[in-house]
Amino acid sequence: MSPSLLSTDNTRRSLRGSGHIPLVLLIAAAVLTLVLTRGVDPAGAVITPATTIDASRDVVDFGDAAMAPDGTGAVVYRRLVGGVPHVFAARWSRSRWFAPVRVDGDSPYAASSPRIAAASGGRLLAVWTEAYATLSDGSVRYRLSSASLDPGASGFNPLLVVDGNVRAGNAIDPSVSITPTGRAFVAYRVVLGDQTTTAYTPLRDGDVLGEIRVAFLDGRTWSSAGVVNRNRSATMRKPNEQNGPQIAATPGGNAVVAWQEPDITSGVAHVYARRVFGARLGDVLAVSPDRTGDQPIAEDSDGIAVAVSPFGSAVVGFRVAAPASGGSTAAAQVMINRLPLEIEDGGARFTGARTIGSAPGGQLGLPAVALDGEDDFRAVFSSGPAITLVTGGQDSDPVAGQLGATPQQGSVAAAIDPSGGGTTAWASTDALGGPAVAVRQDFASGAFQTATVGADRSGPVNGLNLGSSGLGDAIVGFGQGGDGDVQIAATVVNAPPAEFLLRGPDGWVQPRRARVAWDRPVSVTGGLSYELAVDGIVRTRGLRRTRVTLDPRGLDDGAHQVQVIATDRSGQQTATSERRVRVDRTPPTAKVTRVRGKRRTVTVTAVDAASRVRAAATTIAWGDGTAATRGRARAQHSYARPGRYRIVVGARDRVGLTAKIGLEVTVR
Repeated sequence: MSPSLLSTDNTRRSLRGSGHIPLVLLIAAAVLTLVLTRGVDPAGAVITPATTIDASRDVVDFGDAAMAPDGTGAVVYRRLVGGVPHVFAARWSRSRWFAPVRVDGDSPYAASSPRIAAASGGRLLAVWTEAYATLSDGSVRYRLSSASLDPGASGFNPLLVVDGNVRAGNAIDPSVSITPTGRAFVAYRVVLGDQTTTAYTPLRDGDVLGEIRVAFLDGRTWSSAGVVNRNRSATMRKPNEQNGPQIAATPGGNAVVAWQEPDITSGVAHVYARRVFGARLGDVLAVSPDRTGDQPIAEDSDGIAVAVSPFGSAVVGFRVAAPASGGSTAAAQVMINRLPLEIEDGGARFTGARTIGSAPGGQLGLPAVALDGEDDFRAVFSSGPAITLVTGGQDSDPVAGQLGATPQQGSVAAAIDPSGGGTTAWASTDALGGPAVAVRQDFASGAFQTATVGADRSGPVNGLNLGSSGLGDAIVGFGQGGDGDVQIAATVVNAPPAEFLLRGPDGWVQPRRARVAWDRPVSVTGGLSYELAVDGIVRTRGLRRTRVTLDPRGLDDGAHQVQVIATDRSGQQTATSERRVRVDRTPPTAKVTRVRGKRRTVTVTAVDAASRVRAAATTIAWGDGTAATRGRARAQHSYARPGRYRIVVGARDRVGLTAKIGLEVTVR
């Protein structure tokens, strides 16, 4: 496949400012910037233009984005109804966006902190916080609620209560994750009191009393898995967007939760994690280090990100400020720590924190991480004005590179493609210098493409998030605009079909039996068709089935290299590795030669240039009335008298082709 340059129109219907804008700038703003390197073709991979999902002046803010392994997904956000903020979701299915629908039904209560998860078949699960009661003392009680959308349904089911008492409801920061089959987990924070309402001795000024709770959903019922933090009597850091808990569900139906918690001895907040086995919590595991070299870490760890592999191992990313000699902060660091599969040696604990980035204090943004089935990770974070991408494996040194510039820290998101590469998104600027979102898609070959996208009306980017299918596809959702003018927008990144296996005959075959078959590759985009290439030339196009017999025309004797290329609805392609198919179309032959020095002795050899002769099926009738030789592909015979003899050889090769060959020989 030859290199190509991809370009997608993404014209803004409304540009910033007023007055005349030069045509060249309009053109520059209207075209996605797409770059390929190393002369490698990503075969039509797609970053779609951004779709403005909701431009109503009633939009409050963006919440979350999610994508299931089959490519269905949604974005969730808040919009005013009668002056009260409620939860809305827009679904992505069958390669299009559906109109937003309300999630929290007819609930009259104000909603906050909406989050969403997606499972296969179009199943969605949203969670949010809402006030539901005013007590006699005038205080308001909040609960954590949820609602699900079933496959094929047009609206969300009635809400379910996850936790009926999350106290004052502030800084709940829920994190929700769902397995492909629909089992879900949510981790959230509950502030039990601060020093204005509760008497306690804080570990640090501004600390609060709080709990990190986990609940799980089986069917239509939420159950509590318990409180995960180690010491409930110790205070925790004042909640903010940088220190909330994170949870990720494994395909096997369990989960890994990570949270920030201060050490009661040093007062420094570290990151801890636990496995969640349904209703049972695993042991508390240390994630962040308490020392750098011989120096204790005196600054808090935050910015937690959790990702799990298709097989259940996990990686946790976080940010920590490391002290220099004398106790002053030298540089902030981004670290990752890996939790192996529980069945692996050492699977009961994290393998050890690794630094993957550092910068002067205040210049590192929050990390985003992703993990594939080979435990290769992908981490992105802002470092000063740049976006840094770090990739690596459990047995390899991390490799870092810069992807682009960002006007603001913290707004980054990442997904990984098990075939190699992945997707990264971050807040950036467009060709006119206005706020926008940059999206980059990397391929296993080393090629990449980037796009700059935005909503209809320009404005600050806020709430950027990414939902990943786990196969390299992603929904990138974001809010854009200032207070009172927020729009909800999203772009979809379609990865090529996943790698797939080509199967064929192991040995030699006749042309009519030269059949190959292949697995249907996983593809979020769908609409797959196949091309069959033989010896580098495409011989058959437009195949829909996953097996084919090679056209015998042009199949000479010998080995042929066969490859299948899958093309999805968007034109993206993935090719199998080449497989050798050995074809034998010519029956055996035979030859007779004289034995030197023996005038009346000859040698007969049955031969097949491709698959070789089956010796056991060979007969040689010598033509002189003696018994035929059987079961030998090469034999000698001595004639008793001179004369002219006709030798008849019956032979069969290893693919079943047979022949009777007549040979004449004269001996003296």
